[in-house]
Amino acid sequence: MQPNAVMLAVLLFGNLMLHYVSAQNEPKINASDQIILPSETKGPPVTLQCNLTNAHEGQQESFWMKNGVEIADSRNEQKNTEYIIKKPRSDDAGEYMCVYTFETAPNANATIEVKAAPEITGHKRSDNKNEGQSALLYCKSVGYPFPIWTWRKLDGSHYMVRLLKVRGHGRQCAPHLCCHIQPGSIFGYNADESTDGAFKSTGNSEKYEVKS
Repeated sequence: MQPNAVMLAVLLFGNLMLHYVSAQNEPKINASDQIILPSETKGPPVTLQCNLTNAHEGQQESFWMKNGVEIADSRNEQKNTEYIIKKPRSDDAGEYMCVYTFETAPNANATIEVKAAPEITGHKRSDNKNEGQSALLYCKSVGYPFPIWTWRKLDGSHYMVRLLKVRGHGRQCAPHLCCHIQPGSIFGYNADESTDGAFKSTGNSEKYEVKS
C-alpha cells in the first residue's frame, strides 16, 4: 500500500473512532411519558421523573422548568430527579422540562407534556360600551394544550358565523384581535348597531371543546 493511502486510511479510521466516542458520550435522558390529568378537581399526586443514564463528564446539577420558566427550589445534583405535583389542577398542565447542566458541555434536557382539558371563563376586564365606542372582550383559560379560540356573536337565538379564530398562546395579533394574555383570548371591536348583543368564545384543544 502506498504511504499516502496508508495515511488516508489512518485519518479515516481516527475520524470514525472520534465520531463513535462522541456518540457514546452524548447525554441520554429517560423521562416520564406524557400525562393527562383527570377531570376531577381532587386527583392523586402526579410525579414527573427524569433519569440521566449517559452523560458528559462533570455533570453539575439539574432543575425543572414549566412553559419555559424555571420552577423555584427544583435544583439538585442528582442524575435521577423528580418533580411532584401534589394537588394537580388544570392550571398545573403545561410543558415541563428537566434540564441537566455540565461543567464543559451544553445543557441536556427532556420534555414531558402534562395535559388537561381547558377551563374557560369570561374575564372581569371585558367591557360594556355604548354605540360608537371601542370595546374589548376577554376570555381566559387554564389547561394544556392551549386552545384555538373562536368568537361568535349571538343574533337572536343563533350564533353568527365565526368572527375570528386565533390560538391562545404567546403573542399573536390579527385584525381587531390581539392575543397577548397567556393563555387567553381577546376580541376587540367598534360598538355600533351591528355589534350590539351577546358574544361567545369557544376554545378547542385537541379532543376538548369548552365554551364561555
